[in-house]
Amino acid sequence: MTVEISKNDKRTTFFIVALVVLAIVNIILVYLMMQSNQESIEKDIFIEKQKAELEDKSSKLDSVSRELDIRIAEAKKMNRDYQALLEIQEQLKKDIANARNSANVDIDKLVQQYDAKIRDYENLLAQKEGEIKTLQVEKKELSQKVTKTEAEKKRLADSMSNIQKQKQDLEATLAKAAVLRAENIRLEGLDEKGRSDDDGKFRAKRLAKLKIHVKIMENSAAKAGNRNIYVRIVEPSGAVMVGPDGGRFADANGREMNYTTLHTFNFNNEGSRSTEIIFRKGNQFQKGTHLVELYCDGQLLGKASFEVN
Repeated sequence: MTVEISKNDKRTTFFIVALVVLAIVNIILVYLMMQSNQESIEKDIFIEKQKAELEDKSSKLDSVSRELDIRIAEAKKMNRDYQALLEIQEQLKKDIANARNSANVDIDKLVQQYDAKIRDYENLLAQKEGEIKTLQVEKKELSQKVTKTEAEKKRLADSMSNIQKQKQDLEATLAKAAVLRAENIRLEGLDEKGRSDDDGKFRAKRLAKLKIHVKIMENSAAKAGNRNIYVRIVEPSGAVMVGPDGGRFADANGREMNYTTLHTFNFNNEGSRSTEIIFRKGNQFQKGTHLVELYCDGQLLGKASFEVN
């Protein structure tokens, strides 16, 4: 018995088979896509892991770079040659930049190279650290020597200062000891005829000249030679009388003072020395008490007074 299949049945069967084939193809494509995605994910995870490892190595290089900066700064401070450190630092910067910017690199090989570089740099830093420590020890020893030298210098300066002060004190003592002093000062009034009056009270009309007798004490500390005596006659008004050969002089303290007349004598330091000074005023003396001051070598030699009436 022969069964005849209609054209409609053939078409239906064809469509069914086609759908089954498409379904199988879709399943295969979905599987392949899922497999591909899984591989891509795993690859990304691997790449990220490698990048993380690379960043870790790079961070170590960054740390080494910072250490190099510190070493360079210390070398500058110690005035030592640091050119080699600069060259290493420049190469290190290039290595870090290449590692971070390269797209197609053999990560495993690059990591191995970084490990080797880090070991080399760490060894170099350890060597430099030893050199710097040695320099620091030398610097400390030198600083101690300088401190000791400065202390010795200060001690010597203090000693010199003490010696200088002692010298100045001694000079001041000797200068004080060498000051001449008047043993006696006697005043005598003379009239125009040369008649004298030595009681210390003179009549204005008769007083033409004032004669000053000075006896100077012996002083073995004083040098022999000519001496100037500056005579200051202070009038009752308080003004210093300035005669024809008067002027100004400076005392031992540097004060400028007026003087009435100047007298030069020779001091031979052979016992007491007497000298006489005669002063003519030219007009009458003021009535009242007059003070006579004698200065020699800037120091007060002695003083006396007389009355005019």
